[in-house]
Amino acid sequence: MKIDENAWSIVYFSKEDLLNSEIVGAINQAFLRAGTKEVNRFFMDILTSTFPSRSSIVNDNVMREKFLKVTQYLSQKIKLEADKYKYYSDYRSVFVNGIKYTEGQIVYLSGNRYIVKVDSNGEGYLDLLEYPVGDGFVVTHEQRFLREQTYYLDYSRYNVSDQFLSTIIEYSNGRTDISQNGTILLGGQSVQRIIQAPFYSDVTFYECVDFTPGSRDKVTPKGTPRTLEEGELSSKGTTSSQPSLDYGDWEMSVGGSNYEGTIGGPSRWKKLKEMGNFRAHIGKDTIWFKATGSGFEEVYVSNFRKIDSPNRKKVDKIYYGGKYNSYLSDAFIEELKKEFGYKVLTFEEFVNKYKKSLKLREPKGWSNAPHHSNIPSSGTKTLLFGKFTINSGNFKVDVRYNTFLRYVKNGDTISRGQAKLELIEYSNGSYSVVDTLFDVDYNVGNYWDRSTDKVVSRNYFGSGIYGFKLTLIDTYQDIQTIYVRALPTITEYSSSATKEYDKDASFKLYVTDIRNNSRIPVEGKSEIILQGAQDSFSRCFEIVIPKGSYWLINNTVIKGNISSGGILGTGAAARLRNGVIKYTLIERIPPMIISSDDGVWVIADLPDIGWVNPSEEEQEGEAGEKQNPFIWFDTIKIESYEGSPIPDDVYKDILETVTCNPLGLRASLNLLSGGNESEFRRANSDVEGLYNNNNIELRMKNPFNTPIKVGLSLELEENPYCGGGGFVVFSNLGWEFWGRG
Repeated sequence: MKIDENAWSIVYFSKEDLLNSEIVGAINQAFLRAGTKEVNRFFMDILTSTFPSRSSIVNDNVMREKFLKVTQYLSQKIKLEADKYKYYSDYRSVFVNGIKYTEGQIVYLSGNRYIVKVDSNGEGYLDLLEYPVGDGFVVTHEQRFLREQTYYLDYSRYNVSDQFLSTIIEYSNGRTDISQNGTILLGGQSVQRIIQAPFYSDVTFYECVDFTPGSRDKVTPKGTPRTLEEGELSSKGTTSSQPSLDYGDWEMSVGGSNYEGTIGGPSRWKKLKEMGNFRAHIGKDTIWFKATGSGFEEVYVSNFRKIDSPNRKKVDKIYYGGKYNSYLSDAFIEELKKEFGYKVLTFEEFVNKYKKSLKLREPKGWSNAPHHSNIPSSGTKTLLFGKFTINSGNFKVDVRYNTFLRYVKNGDTISRGQAKLELIEYSNGSYSVVDTLFDVDYNVGNYWDRSTDKVVSRNYFGSGIYGFKLTLIDTYQDIQTIYVRALPTITEYSSSATKEYDKDASFKLYVTDIRNNSRIPVEGKSEIILQGAQDSFSRCFEIVIPKGSYWLINNTVIKGNISSGGILGTGAAARLRNGVIKYTLIERIPPMIISSDDGVWVIADLPDIGWVNPSEEEQEGEAGEKQNPFIWFDTIKIESYEGSPIPDDVYKDILETVTCNPLGLRASLNLLSGGNESEFRRANSDVEGLYNNNNIELRMKNPFNTPIKVGLSLELEENPYCGGGGFVVFSNLGWEFWGRG
């Protein structure tokens, strides 16, 4: 009882105390002595003097805390009871603990008896078979909730059949694809999804497909032709008793310390025009020579033979740093040219410069022969020309050529010579013959009319440095001149692989109403077909099965004529993934009988009953009249109070202090179709969260250029500080509960 501005007089009794007849009797005696049923100051004084150890004076904060504890206790108790009583509604039936009950059946739930009834919507629900009367309990109202049920397709099982209430879900799968949470269908395979919607809710089916048609690589050569220099030879028109010589016929002593070639052994003489790359030593200097066909490229390195010289260190750094396999390779000499520079020498310049310092000798007959460098002369002549590099390893040679090797004398055709063209490959300063393109001893076309040229074409494989060697042999050597010319064109190919797709392969999806075997349009079409020449097609489908409908969704992969490519490398295939089925459940909590005598606010109960044995003596009176009643009750029970022990303003303050609402509504979004989920969430990160205002306004953004479909979830978040939240109303030492958090 509030006795002052910030003071309360309380006498505390536990639940066990109120089961003690002596304590209850003493409480009743206090009311008798006070002569009133009101909890007033006189009554509290008598009660305090009777139970001094249970009495105390406390302030407003202590009382608020006590009220709060009672509120939390009762709210949590009702919530726990409600969870135990939860069941599901279905068409003219209910499901309680997994068992179906139909209209009119009796259901025993947590000690209470209920009967199944049907509302105006055809939904089954539970109602108390008998409503209790009297005090000491609270009967809550029946509650109905709609809850979205989410079912994720299990791709690890081949055939699946699940049922929840009247919702039936059956489906089959192909090969499990664990990495993508999906199933893979190969060409010729089909899978179905069979869904029966409940009478009270549509069912939304959502699944994505990645379709890949079969494919194969088609390799096609690609290249650009380039025409090289033309090679031409002719015999000299004057009579000569011996072949004329050029400076390329000079010979050099090779081997020993002055030459490193591919052939080892003792010194020997070799023609300059037949030599490859070499190096020579003059004093402490070393000169590298790279053959060009008409002379040499000269790289002069001074003091190379001094081990500690700077130039020696430079050469060693180039050689070992580049991991070259020879001091005479083209690549190594090219690096020396960059470091030390170089000069180009013809055979004549080489002979004139080094005939005194290197071992050179003139060919036989040199003193009487005309000496021309690279000028055609009679006898056997050769020409190295048209040097080119191939990197890809695949090239074509086309040569337009013409010859004049025969002439007519006295009505007879006389052969005067022979012409030959060879493809050669350069390596380590020398060359080797790869192929003979032509070798003839007759006239080819009209030498003075290029429109009569003949063309020879060959394909070759192998990267490297190539060129041509043209040879003309004058077998008759008279005043009649013979000729040969060859114009090569080179086409280097790079392999270009293009992908060929199986245009006959496809993925098909269609929906059928099982009850009448009719097609249901999907996106306005009788069936969805994915087909075409590209790596993959990805689509997500959302199909809404109306209430009570029974539909089949069929997925089929049709294979074409290519058995490679696709998801598994065996041709056309499709991956079904992210399958989700959503529908609504009706949850109910029936009316509940909640005992309230666990609180501190009930003053009761009966003392021990006093018995009087019946008298067997005859009594006066009319027949059937009873005298000397044999049972009596020594009790006072407070049914109501004429005055409030708590002032109204104090009561209101306590009520507002200890009751509370839920924390709020938590909003969350998910992208159902039309774009990238993570990008959508980034654009709408400020939308999701907890809302605790009266008006909730959600402004969502579409970050894409195409329409999207968005799912919105609103979930009530309970308040842990007051048993979840809801509305608890005090009726001044009584309790009533409506709803829950």
